[in-house]
Amino acid sequence: MAVAPAALQGPVALTPVDGVTMAAAVVMMLGALATVYWHRMRLVSLTMLSVVGLVVSLAFARFAAPDLALTQISVEVVTIVLLMLALFFLPARTPRESSALRRGRDMLVAGGCGLLVGALAFGMLTRPYDSISDFFLANSVTGGGGHNVVNVILVDFRGFDTMGEVTVLAIAAIAIYALIDGLRLRVPGGDSLGKPWAQRGDLLMLVNLSHVLLPLALMISVYIFLRGHNLPGGGFIAGLITSVALILQYVASGEAWTSERWPVNYHWLAGAGVLIAGATGLGSWAFGYPFLTSAFDHFHIPLVGDIELATAMLFDLGVYLTVVGATLLILANLGKLPRAAQAKERSDGAALRRGPGRADQLRYLSDAACTHLSCGRRAGVAELCGEPVFVCHRPSGGGRTRGAGQGRGLCRPAAPGAGADRHCDRFCHDRLRAGAGAARPG
Repeated sequence: MAVAPAALQGPVALTPVDGVTMAAAVVMMLGALATVYWHRMRLVSLTMLSVVGLVVSLAFARFAAPDLALTQISVEVVTIVLLMLALFFLPARTPRESSALRRGRDMLVAGGCGLLVGALAFGMLTRPYDSISDFFLANSVTGGGGHNVVNVILVDFRGFDTMGEVTVLAIAAIAIYALIDGLRLRVPGGDSLGKPWAQRGDLLMLVNLSHVLLPLALMISVYIFLRGHNLPGGGFIAGLITSVALILQYVASGEAWTSERWPVNYHWLAGAGVLIAGATGLGSWAFGYPFLTSAFDHFHIPLVGDIELATAMLFDLGVYLTVVGATLLILANLGKLPRAAQAKERSDGAALRRGPGRADQLRYLSDAACTHLSCGRRAGVAELCGEPVFVCHRPSGGGRTRGAGQGRGLCRPAAPGAGADRHCDRFCHDRLRAGAGAARPG
């Protein structure tokens, strides 16, 4: 007996599609395709990816999910800033590594997976199904003391999940800090077109605007935090808004200026958030209730009036502090990497200019260890501070070449001009690891 195949579409009617929604969907699809097409141009690809995230947040708002829309747009801003900081140290373009056959295979696999997932989602959403959402809608006020069902679920009904999430977020931030602390990366000298970066990156309009927006953003963050139990908001969204406001200060005024005026230890801030969230759950034990059981009541406060207070707000405060601490712990320390790399280069140059007695710290490597390096006249490979460097001694004006072990101070080539004539010797070096290629002058 043959069984007829079931239809993909179920009995549930489809939601009508208006022109604005269709246009947004087309923009999102074009953004995704552009991200793949220009994936070798990292900045362009990242810009197209941000377009996709923005349209997703608008879709959440369109389908009556303001909490998700606020969270998505805040996470999108933080993520784009994080990727921009990381891409600064990478080449602007990536080489073509895959053959046409391999790209065609990947396209077929990705397209097949996308069609399969889309068909499954379409089939499920057009069929009737039982949901537990009715339970949360019925017990949000009586069981959690809040009208915002989403936030009540996060801080009350599923408090264990949220507790685990903020703990993982804090651990991840500390792990990233441990990986990048002390990391020394080469700072690119210019953009993809070879134009050097501006020595002073302060933009007057951006700096002044960021200073004005900071108190306004913090006020909005407090407002979003306080209303989160009954209206769209909460500790997570408020923490992201605060993080974005402070990140804007780092971007506009620089890491040194912001750290001087905002001397906050983000390790302690993230740790305090996790401890406050955990202490909220321990407090319920003192009254004989299960861990993370919330309590709420209405109080009359002079000059304010009747207000509802819930212990879940303390838990939300822990979430807020953890999000701010973890986010800025990652981004602020990523922003320090260019300055740390420049300081390392200046210290290396200072070590070569400290006069007599410093040349004996150059320990030459064996000939066998550097046969793969191209060496010019009177050149060699030495090791300075434990790192192989390519050195080349040459006279500046026809004089005789001095060796590294003759006790004379070694210095970098001076800039063209009168000062260059005072240098009898030129010491051209490149902080080049063995096998990286030929050295660059200076």
